[in-house]
Amino acid sequence: MSVRVVYVLVSREEDCFYEMFLLSLYSLRKHCPDRKVSLVMDPETYDRVMAKDDPLLETVEPLRVEIPDGFSPMLRSRYLKTHLRSIIEGDFLYLDTDTVVCESLDEIDSIPCDIAAVTDENGPAVIKSAQAIEHCKKAGFGELKRVPYYNGGVFLVRDSVISRKFFEVWHELWLRSVENGIPFDQPGLSKANRDTGFPIKELAGEWNCQVCTPVGAQLFNSAKIVHYFASYSSFMKMVILPHVKSPNRLDDFALGIVDNPRGMGFEIYNENYHGRARRCYSGLLFKLRRYPMAYQLLRSGVGILSRPFSWFLSSKK
Repeated sequence: MSVRVVYVLVSREEDCFYEMFLLSLYSLRKHCPDRKVSLVMDPETYDRVMAKDDPLLETVEPLRVEIPDGFSPMLRSRYLKTHLRSIIEGDFLYLDTDTVVCESLDEIDSIPCDIAAVTDENGPAVIKSAQAIEHCKKAGFGELKRVPYYNGGVFLVRDSVISRKFFEVWHELWLRSVENGIPFDQPGLSKANRDTGFPIKELAGEWNCQVCTPVGAQLFNSAKIVHYFASYSSFMKMVILPHVKSPNRLDDFALGIVDNPRGMGFEIYNENYHGRARRCYSGLLFKLRRYPMAYQLLRSGVGILSRPFSWFLSSKK
């Protein structure tokens, strides 16, 4: 049975999340023209999207979901994301809107698991960035030592008792995290995985190539799905923003990224982002993914050594 693809969209006229969704959907339809797609939206986004005449929208199932009052657009999107198992019937593959599908996803239909996701930053499962550790602490979850930390941009969910329990726990933990000032979904995702007996299985990094991270860049040429991090990546500023919010929605350059992802914007981004030293560092991290202690030592060591240089550059501004 074919796994449906699910997106969550919360968008306002002034942002570009709708256009990013169109770019991702365009890439999905290029490689998976017949796969079922559901688009989950809050009421305001639903009304705005349904008033549009983009032909691609005719290929998706739009779902309007009520949300409690008092949530910002960011919180609305996370509310829907952590609540998806109660909204969607059947198996589904969730994709963030800041993704580009590079090839057929048919293989996902035969992956046996209740839930599966790719590790954060495409690194070792048990390694968290300093920022992630801080977020977990502030959310009230502790450091979550030796607990796998997955990226929430792409995940496979089967319709099972285990997955339904997991989402119940994840949603409650996310609400607790919000109360503690951490709106992000990944700390709760990690803790829910621990609290429910570790049902999440690891997907190969090609399913969520986090291209803006050192290890993710090494997976670029074999990626099934590229995830470019809308919130803060240089790629977003350099490539996406100038082309998805053009008067014609997606201009020729943006569509070219989909038609030739390894020869358009992503290639330009990687060429600018990875100098010789950074490429060497990235390659070493990639080789050390199976050795978490060595991976962490290298990453921490480079971080310590780069601080004086970063301070020097900032003092010159």
